[in-house]
Amino acid sequence: MRWLVGSFRPFTDAKHPNPEDTQFARDFLKFEGNAQTQRLLSRLQVLADEFGLNLTSGTLSASCKYVAQSDTVDKAQQERKKHGFFASENDLISRIRKEVGTGELRNPIAFLVEASDDIVYSTVDLEDGVKKGVITWQFIEDELIRRLGAHDTSMKRALDKAHEKIDPADLKGRAKDEAMAVGFRTFAIAEMVVETFKAFEKHYRDIMSGNYHRELLYDSAAGKLASACKQLGSEFVYVSSETLKLELMGRKVISDLLTCFWEAAHAYAPGKKPDGFPGKAYELISTNYRQIFEKNIGDAKKLSIPEDYFRMQLITDQISGMTDSYACFLHRELMNT
Repeated sequence: MRWLVGSFRPFTDAKHPNPEDTQFARDFLKFEGNAQTQRLLSRLQVLADEFGLNLTSGTLSASCKYVAQSDTVDKAQQERKKHGFFASENDLISRIRKEVGTGELRNPIAFLVEASDDIVYSTVDLEDGVKKGVITWQFIEDELIRRLGAHDTSMKRALDKAHEKIDPADLKGRAKDEAMAVGFRTFAIAEMVVETFKAFEKHYRDIMSGNYHRELLYDSAAGKLASACKQLGSEFVYVSSETLKLELMGRKVISDLLTCFWEAAHAYAPGKKPDGFPGKAYELISTNYRQIFEKNIGDAKKLSIPEDYFRMQLITDQISGMTDSYACFLHRELMNT
């Protein structure tokens, strides 16, 4: 979408002399799933009105892991290393912050939300690697012991409990590998959850005063275990030929779908839906997303947001809302592959 950001030139200023540096452009050039979560919760999951799931301000505040706009990201601060919301939700986030009283600080519960993400992904990725045959369980166990030492408390408890549960079944080969991966994931998550809550209690005063800017999981006694699991995933699972092929295929699928749906979004004019092939593509877009888009286009001047921003957002809403399998299925149908 880099070629489209020239349309944001009228919105440049002394702080953002380059259109690519505006929040409008960086929302898409640095598209962020955490920001999309806010849209899903508050806008896109339409029930009976335009307020999404109608969640409370407190719930929406707690779900906002990152507090920066895309043009104010600061890698030096954990809570600002990514952007947490899009320009389309600026006003909503301002209202939530006022209602909850957090200002530009994280909601304390967001620290636990962040830890929950890392706890799950650090272990599930290893389990997936074992199930796909990319890595063996014995290799994982040997590497964990080598990296952490045999006496790391959290690791030892998780491994011991997994063996106590799985060994009596006397499984062999792939079946044992997968069972041990599942068992370890279960007990490792339990270890990390308990230790994360202890870290939350330990740092409670700093969290509540806004002076805590680190990650609870990695400040806990289970932090080394989580780090080792993530390192193993990065070094041996994500770089496997199977994973790399999936990433390359995903890049092709997303690129083609963006091109297809951009024709539809670009051709739309207020009060008049596109015709021809752009119109056919437009009809494939979610009814909810189209309704929200059409309202935003009508309100663009009042919202001080460029129309092209909402055109780009329509197609990112559509494609990010697809499951992997549906995106591949639709791509095969449209491209006749």
